[in-house]
Amino acid sequence: MMKVTLSGPARIGGARKRPGDVVDVDPVTLRHLEAAGVIAADPDATRAVAASTPVGAMTQADFEAAVAATAKVLAETMLDAALEEVVATVEAEKNAALARAIEAEMQRDMLQARVEELQHILAEQTDTTPAAAAAETSSPAAAPAAKPTRKSGGAAKG
Repeated sequence: MMKVTLSGPARIGGARKRPGDVVDVDPVTLRHLEAAGVIAADPDATRAVAASTPVGAMTQADFEAAVAATAKVLAETMLDAALEEVVATVEAEKNAALARAIEAEMQRDMLQARVEELQHILAEQTDTTPAAAAAETSSPAAAPAAKPTRKSGGAAKG
């Protein structure tokens, strides 16, 4: 006898069982439940049935059910392994992309601060130059002194 967990409703020994129930079954009942598709995947139970019943003692239907159950377990195991590998790869790529995004945001913030700094410097220079020019032209002290012109009293040409 072995314990299995049901994934669907079943009638075992005249008693109705619900999904999730754990029941003791013999190898023949196990094969019937597997054929009905109401057993939660349990690779240990399938291996136990295959090991406990020699192939020569099985009927053709029992042999086919055991092969199908073994194939199902193998397929699910391979699928789980492949799925875990794909998920790990995708998660690693996601983490790398997230790290690149964080780095890009930091660079953007640094460049944005530099642009603001340069804009501030430019604004100071732009404000100073016209104001200084206006102050120089409107202030008489700042205006250069006019050169006195000489008038020569020389002979007129004629």
